[in-house]
Amino acid sequence: MQWVLIGLLVIAAIYLVVDHGVHLVAYFPFVFLLGCFVMHLFMHGNHGSHGDQDDDTSRRR
Repeated sequence: MQWVLIGLLVIAAIYLVVDHGVHLVAYFPFVFLLGCFVMHLFMHGNHGSHGDQDDDTSRRR
């Protein structure tokens, strides 16, 4: 049953891209900017906030 749902979603996605691809091109810059924002959020999750640099590697003399 799960494979049938996945197959139908794939067919629907292909249909939307093939038949309405011209309309989707206008949204590509917004999708790109949204992707940059999401990557920024996930990439900064590993080392804290921007101002949090109290580790030894940031204070080399």
